[in-house]
Amino acid sequence: MRYRFEPSIRDLFVEGRSDAAVVRRFLRNVKLDHVVVYEVSTVEIPPETVLASGQPDGVRGRIIYLALELGGHLSQESKAATCVADRDYDLVLGRNYGSGILLFLDYSCVEMYAYNEVVLERLLNGIAPGAKMSGLDVLRELEPLLRRLFLIRATNISLGLRMKWLSSFANSCTLGSDGVVSFDEGDFIRRYLSKNSRLSDIETFRIRLEELSARAVGDARLFVRGHDFAQILSWYLREHASGSSPLYRPEVLEQLLLAYIDSSDLAGEGFFKLLVERLHP
Repeated sequence: MRYRFEPSIRDLFVEGRSDAAVVRRFLRNVKLDHVVVYEVSTVEIPPETVLASGQPDGVRGRIIYLALELGGHLSQESKAATCVADRDYDLVLGRNYGSGILLFLDYSCVEMYAYNEVVLERLLNGIAPGAKMSGLDVLRELEPLLRRLFLIRATNISLGLRMKWLSSFANSCTLGSDGVVSFDEGDFIRRYLSKNSRLSDIETFRIRLEELSARAVGDARLFVRGHDFAQILSWYLREHASGSSPLYRPEVLEQLLLAYIDSSDLAGEGFFKLLVERLHP
């Protein structure tokens, strides 16, 4: 009712704190100060309601549920409320949602706006100035591993196995003296399924993994998970530096990567162009 009677309102709902921080910074940069950004946790939505709609009861499921619910009560022309979701695994899983209120980031998650050699170079210069590697070198080494981890996660979802992720991937990875990362995928999958008492499903899992791999073609930012990026970058930096600086912790790296994103660079991205167009007074 609020949005019906006050169509000039511009409320934006996002998944979480990181999304809100990046979007707010961008909106200030483009002078859209009338827009109010909310995390979806500020909206009271009963878990059973989300689950009954077919969405998982997480921040992304709640954003999608909210968009579909609002879209069912507002006109197609309404711009009072907008919901923003990560692309997540939608491309490889073939999922689509019909809502004019729901917008998607350009990539799998907000951290992927920092997944480029320029931002990574800024990060390395700030926390590892003595490292003899460029941002491009790091991305080239980590990308194959990051893509495979993303697809392994997507396979779990696709098969509906609901397995718990391993606490560490490091037991299946090695970093050679030449800086080359090696990933024993077979070992990782066996340990992953064994932990969840699903080892009997290994052949089915491998077949589905390769089916999804065939769909994961193109920009790596569509097929890399932000939290995996921070964890693997943390491991990579510690292995190179032979130390454990507090700045190398995954949660610290995530925040630093987001902080090094230049809002003016975001203006050229498709999602942010669409956002400006939609939210303009």
